Amino acid sequence: MTRLRSFIGSAVRRTEPVDLVQVTREAILLIEWDLRSSGASVHFDTGGDLPQVIADPVQIQQVLVNLMLHGA
Repeated sequence: MTRLRSFIGSAVRRTEPVDLVQVTREAILLIEWDLRSSGASVHFDTGGDLPQVIADPVQIQQVLVNLMLHGA
């Protein structure tokens, strides 16, 4: 856990306006094969446009990938 905290703490963060829909779609594409091979699928429906957020798109994508893989 200490190594993870030091890694996260020392990482350069790049914050910018992030389109959550696009980042989510890219995360799904990254792990689509892994999900299918485990018998899982993802249905992504935002129900409308989401506002952009100021964040690091790579970190958001990493969180989404981890959640989906652990969920599968």
